Amino acid sequence: MPITVVGAPLIPILKAVAPYVAQIATIAIPAFTSRPAESGPADPVVAEQIQELQEAATHNAEAVQVLVVSGASLALSAFLIPD
Repeated sequence: MPITVVGAPLIPILKAVAPYVAQIATIAIPAFTSRPAESGPADPVVAEQIQELQEAATHNAEAVQVLVVSGASLALSAFLIPD
């Protein structure tokens, strides 16, 4: 009995993008928190909070990457329809 895959084009795209999610987040996050040189000294509490948020966002991006990879394999098995 042949097997038909309904969502097959989506799976390779998810697998191709998943390894880069954490890398993109790690590179992009500092761009949103950098300050111009003339802004003066930053409050140390704010700097610590920014660092914590960056670490949390990186952790979340890595978790999303794991979920995408596991979800892709789950989606592939869910879309397998006997012909």
